[in-house]
Amino acid sequence: MIALRNIQEQDTEAVKSIMRQYELQFPEIVINYYPDRWANYFNGSSRSEYWVAVCGEEVVGHAGFLFNNDLNLYEIVGVVVSPKYKRQGIGRKLLDKVCERIRQRGGKKVVLFTLGHPGNEDTLRFYKSTGYVEEKYELDYFRPGYSRVTFTKELV
Repeated sequence: MIALRNIQEQDTEAVKSIMRQYELQFPEIVINYYPDRWANYFNGSSRSEYWVAVCGEEVVGHAGFLFNNDLNLYEIVGVVVSPKYKRQGIGRKLLDKVCERIRQRGGKKVVLFTLGHPGNEDTLRFYKSTGYVEEKYELDYFRPGYSRVTFTKELV
């Protein structure tokens, strides 16, 4: 049985370990954003939340959001599910939880960024299948070979 709960400090290493299993989606340049994001959340930032999916005591997934001041929108971040738990609806469940919390905060639209390069097509298809609309594809955004895809979704 999969349960969702707010992330705890002791979960962060498990989440980073899951992220490292997806080198195309979570290169170290992306993983390195998370310790500061989580620290802000643990220190009481009211503009972010992070959730983990757990099976028993094992952390098997993660997703969160933060407020993107530049876009004046909530941004969904860090959506990842352990490879051995893929295709069981956990990613959708995490996204639904995050969007529910954003709606409760008055959010009507969300933005999500992911990497767009060969080998990451399943991720792009997943977001499209869950109602996200591809808005922009920025070639070599992070560095050569690491493009950024922007998705948005209206929350109804």
